[in-house]
Formats: sequence, C-alpha cells, structure tokens
Amino acid sequence: LVLGGDLTVNGTTTTLDTNLTEVDKVEVAANNSTVGVAITQSGSGDILRLYDGSSQVVTVLDTGEVGIGSVIPSSKLNVVGGSIHVDVSGSSPAGDDNPFFATKYKAEVGGASLFLQHSRSDTIGTKVALNPGDDVGTLSFRSYNSDLSGYKTNATITAVVTGAATTSGVPSALIFSTGETNSNAQEKVRITS
Repeated sequence: LVLGGDLTVNGTTTTLDTNLTEVDKVEVAANNSTVGVAITQSGSGDILRLYDGSSQVVTVLDTGEVGIGSVIPSSKLNVVGGSIHVDVSGSSPAGDDNPFFATKYKAEVGGASLFLQHSRSDTIGTKVALNPGDDVGTLSFRSYNSDLSGYKTNATITAVVTGAATTSGVPSALIFSTGETNSNAQEKVRITS
C-alpha cells in the first residue's frame, strides 16, 4: 500500500505489527483528556527501548525500572555515563522549589539515607578498593561570585580514606571546609576517629 497523502484510521486497531524504517519523524499530537501515548506490555519483554543509531540509550523494563545509558537498569532510575542536572526556578509551584526529597515510609527507627560511593575503577560495575588519600565523596555547597562569572565553593564536607582498606573496614576521616573572602572553601576541621 502506497499513500501519497494523509491516512486516517478510526476505531480500534487490534493488531499492528510494523517496523518503521528510514522514517524522518513520527509525531503524536493529542488534544483531549485521555493519554496521548500508552504502551502496554503484557509479556516479559522491555516496555520501551530508544536507540541512537545502534546504541540503546533509554530502556524501560517490564517491571518499571528506567535506564538512561543502561541496558539493564538495577534500580527505579539508573543513569550511566553522565551526571544528573536539576534546575528549579523561583516560579516553580509551592513546594517544588527544592529539587531533592527522600521520604522513607517504614515503621522502624532508621531514616532515609544518601549514599556517596567510590570504586577505584574506570569500568562501571567493577569493584576496587580505594587507596589512602582518595576521596570517598564530597558534599559541596556553591554560589555565584560577585561578578557572576562562575561558581565558588562556599563549603564542603568530604570523606577521605586515611589507611589501607581491610575486610573489616576502611580507615577514613571527615573533613569540613568553609570559604573565605578571597578563596574557595579551605579545610577547617578534620575528624579522624
């Protein structure tokens, strides 16, 4: 079937098994109160895969996990090979002007946790112990400098390895740094034990 113009299909199409090749664009324009695009996966295959050429760049598993740069996401959102940047403006709806929330719903003493982890390997998924002097992770607080040419680090909290890792633990220190008028944050307090 070759069409030279628009195609309109009214009603329900029960089976559509089609491979689109060399397509410039597929656009869905919805202007109603129902879902614009719905994908229902009744089997065990992935719900969605997006490719850049032959590289799979976005994956949605049949269990709902989303992978960006990850073919097999290991959590509800798994980002591999890049950073996550969240911008929130002052005009955001009330309560939406703080970009990160962690709420734990469980009848127990322990609260929500934020993990900063570091493996001394360039290969994702490879576990390698850190060396003395390596940073485990840093929580940085930054703001614009007076001429607005860039960010300056106001304060940091850094965990650093201070000795060789063993099977029982990793000797570490916690470093607190604060900024000065003429410099980024400098170490002020170090907790070693």
